[in-house]
Amino acid sequence: MTESQKNTVTSIALIVIGISVVIGGYFLYTYAAQRYEKVRSDRAALTERDRARKVNVSNIASNLVAWQLVLQGEDVAQSQDGLDQIAVQKGEHILDPLTKKPYVYTKNQSTMKVGEVYFGVGLVCDNKVNGSKGAGLLTGGSSRSVGVTTKLESGGYACQSNL
Repeated sequence: MTESQKNTVTSIALIVIGISVVIGGYFLYTYAAQRYEKVRSDRAALTERDRARKVNVSNIASNLVAWQLVLQGEDVAQSQDGLDQIAVQKGEHILDPLTKKPYVYTKNQSTMKVGEVYFGVGLVCDNKVNGSKGAGLLTGGSSRSVGVTTKLESGGYACQSNL
């Protein structure tokens, strides 16, 4: 093989390697872009669902306040039946945006899962109490206060109380 032929073979090999690198880079970039877009989309959906949960907690808390006013202090039972009475909007159950089911009452707010709600009378959100860690859980308040909290998918809690 002559020197000229060796140079031609080397040039062709370098061109093939260069084209392979470019094509491989393109496919890698395309795959990474698709994965990034999916992650971004998933994150946006999670944020939107948590935003809806915050609105739901606010609506449930408003209903609880209205219940207290109409019944002049008669407590809503801290139970699933009690939650079913106050977790309604326009005659329909308020649904968790992920499960698409009515919220479930939990007796223990510290072990609450997404789709569960803890509420009560005489409770306020701990982020409204001076000196507390403000996690978004309910803690003791005045006898006129009411509070509602739920777990967020992104971590933490959505908490709403009237005082």
